[in-house]
Amino acid sequence: MRLERKVTGLANERDNFRWQIAQCAYLNAQVIQDALEDGNLGRSLAKWTTHYGIPNWNLKNPAYIASLLYCLIVVPKEIWDPPSNDTIYNLLDKDKPLRLFQVTTWAPPNNEHPLRDFIRHLRNAIAHVNFASDSQENYEFWDKSRNGTENFKVSITVDALGRFLSTVGAQLANLRSR
Repeated sequence: MRLERKVTGLANERDNFRWQIAQCAYLNAQVIQDALEDGNLGRSLAKWTTHYGIPNWNLKNPAYIASLLYCLIVVPKEIWDPPSNDTIYNLLDKDKPLRLFQVTTWAPPNNEHPLRDFIRHLRNAIAHVNFASDSQENYEFWDKSRNGTENFKVSITVDALGRFLSTVGAQLANLRSR
């Protein structure tokens, strides 16, 4: 396995690291499986990064971020999909999670809670792999209407994305138990 940068033309011509997700997921799984058997994460990480010749490997990589996005945004929305008037949106809105994003394109409908609509667009972007990340771990997400017009485009830093997932993702993941 060889990891290298690749320019894709996505995300305003920035280097897009989304292509690494499958490779990163595989290596993460190798490290974690070996660590479970061996009982030592550090030793497992050193073993597999040496095996594949990848110095300075970090388990917090594009695959880690993509799996968090999928598991904390897509899966709960698909399973529990609370209606627009659900109290979860008012609870989440108290933390002002939308302020973490830089919005380029988005106009929430009048008949729906803005956060629900935002999460719906974000879910679509993640589920359809309409996102890109650059070497500084800035993320960009976009969604399109049925006629192909871009109707949602936002960007966020990896640190802000971590804060968003810590609050919103945790609440969505725990909807079933409330």
